[in-house]
Amino acid sequence: MLNMRDKQFEFDYTAYQPLLFDLHAVRDNLTATVAYYVYLILGLDADSETPLGGTPFFRAMEQIAVAVQPYGWKGWERDRNSRSRSVMATAFNEGSGEVFRKMWFQYHAREVDQLSASAVGGVENGIFAVAALAQLYDEQPHSVLIPLFGDAKLDELTLQLSNAAATEKQKAYQTLREIYPTRNAVLEKLR
Repeated sequence: MLNMRDKQFEFDYTAYQPLLFDLHAVRDNLTATVAYYVYLILGLDADSETPLGGTPFFRAMEQIAVAVQPYGWKGWERDRNSRSRSVMATAFNEGSGEVFRKMWFQYHAREVDQLSASAVGGVENGIFAVAALAQLYDEQPHSVLIPLFGDAKLDELTLQLSNAAATEKQKAYQTLREIYPTRNAVLEKLR
């Protein structure tokens, strides 16, 4: 569900120091970041099972992101052009994130089930996922949710769409190539 490499993670830790986390009293970057990613994973998992089921977890992510702002720790910047944790937490909780989250549910809850029952049904849901990504890309081309999906699911999506009719594959290829211009090797499955 998640494939992420956080390059902006710096912390101080003393051997045997307990990791204590309180959502209302964040004390250090290590526990804040670990808790943040735990909530992200729980939120993605809940959204994959129930439409918008991850809301309480994504709200907790946002609470953490707000609580750490006074510390100025690296990776929590609020710059909308970054892929920081704060920006990602906001993306999951704002209105445009709802399109992504509903697509995440449909992709996981229905794509895998329908693909095992019928390749056609699975392809239809894959096409729906491409359309939802295109909508998000049109509205917010720099959304952190786009690379989040690409890093975790693009290989799987292209493999599933490789069973589509030639015209559908070509349309999906063109759309995904616009959204993920540097991922040609993955998208070649659709050519």
